[in-house]
Parts: sequence; structure tokens; C-alpha cells
Amino acid sequence: MHGALVSNRDRSRAAGPDRRRCAVAWWIWLVVVIAAVAAVAMVTLAVQAGRRSGTVIAVRRRRGGKGAR
Repeated sequence: MHGALVSNRDRSRAAGPDRRRCAVAWWIWLVVVIAAVAAVAMVTLAVQAGRRSGTVIAVRRRRGGKGAR
């Protein structure tokens, strides 16, 4: 290697904390993405359950604006 100012021993020691910090950041982002997907799924399921139970009034209306009788 031409112009190498840092020995392999120093390079591996310097890369240790950076790799660890990168690994921690990667796990944090993974947890955040999984939590976001779970939150969207929960909201979607709650809305669908509400529609099935008839709590959404607009679903049961007809074109004239009168409810189904």
C-alpha cells in the first residue's frame, strides 16, 4: 500500500466503534419501520372493523341522502 499512514492494527481499532454505532443505528431504523408498519396495519384493521359493525353512518346511506329503511 502506497501512502498508508495508519497501520492495520490502528485501522481495525478505529473502525470498531464506528461499526458498532452503524449497527445500532441500523437496528433502531429497523424497529422504527416495523413499528410504523404495525401502526398502519392496526389503524386499517380498526377502520375495517368499524365499517363492518355499522358504526360508519355514511356507508349505510343511499343516493338521496336518506338512510336505508
